[in-house]
Amino acid sequence: MCGIAGILNFDHRPVAHSQIKAMTDVIAHRGPDGEGQYIDGVLGLGHRRLAIIEISPACHQPMQQRADRFTFTFNIEDSNYKVLSI
Repeated sequence: MCGIAGILNFDHRPVAHSQIKAMTDVIAHRGPDGEGQYIDGVLGLGHRRLAIIEISPACHQPMQQRADRFTFTFNIEDSNYKVLSI
């Protein structure tokens, strides 16, 4: 199962990349197939990826959509993906 980490500083201090990196390093066993971090001021997101079905690099997280307007990280397992793809 993938691992997700995050920091939101309500005191307006910027998040350091080293903080998120340290958090994702601790959960490396949850996602040995990839890692990613996203920092934007007071927000930091981290992700460790366990690639079982979809191994494409296009699935690396945190993901950004719409010209970097939206950034998100999530963990999902779709056990009936074959039925849905018909």
